[in-house]
This record gives sequence, structure tokens and C-alpha cells, in this order.
Amino acid sequence: MKIFLYIIVVLSYLGAGISTVMFARNGLLTTQTELSFAALIVFNSCCARYLYKKADKNKTEWALFGLIGNLTAIICYWLFKDVLINWRRGKRNFS
Repeated sequence: MKIFLYIIVVLSYLGAGISTVMFARNGLLTTQTELSFAALIVFNSCCARYLYKKADKNKTEWALFGLIGNLTAIICYWLFKDVLINWRRGKRNFS
């Protein structure tokens, strides 16, 4: 089960990364990018919660795993929204 949860989180990161790159290149997939970041936060929270409940030891590491993953996803989403606002105003974010 742990490997399955790791795969889900990795696929979520890949989906968020791919849709972010598509947005950065030509402004596509704005809704999909927002949804992929939301899914990343949800999947990471579920994965960390499950692993925390099932852990016999090292519960602190599993709690930090969930916290760091969610903070990373929230910061990436915040940066994406900032880039999206600048893009809609006509400013270039990427050269």
C-alpha cells in the first residue's frame, strides 16, 4: 500500500509539473493546472495521514512528509496564481 501511495503522489507532482509547463509555453491548461495542484494537496494529505496512522515508529517523519509536501504544493500554486495574474495583465513572466 505504501508503494501505491508513493506512486499516486509522484504522479500528482508529474501532472502538476506537466500542466504548469504547458501553461508556461503557450497559456494552455489553466483550469487543469489549478485542479492538478488541488489534487496534489489532497493526495499528499491522504497519503501522509495513512502513513502516519500505520507507522509503528518514526511518526514525526511521516508528519513532516505530509507538511513539507503540502507546503511545497501550496507555494507552487501561489506562484502559479501570481504568474497567471501577470499573464492576464499582458506581462511576460518567461523570456
